[in-house]
Amino acid sequence: MNRLFSLKKGQKDQATVEFALLLPIFLLLLLGIIEMGFIFKDYIAVSHGAREGARRAALGKTDAEICQVVLDS
Repeated sequence: MNRLFSLKKGQKDQATVEFALLLPIFLLLLLGIIEMGFIFKDYIAVSHGAREGARRAALGKTDAEICQVVLDS
């Protein structure tokens, strides 16, 4: 009975150690995915601003209007 108890305790301790070793890797992966989402959002915003600025420039708007449209988008 004592041997069976020590075996279960050893397995529990092993799982705790494995969790402690893998947790930083999983957190790093999760934070990397979140950071890539922010980068992609910024990329979309810059692309949209450039597109709107080029569109307004093609319509013959003034520089001030173009700058304002780019800043607003």
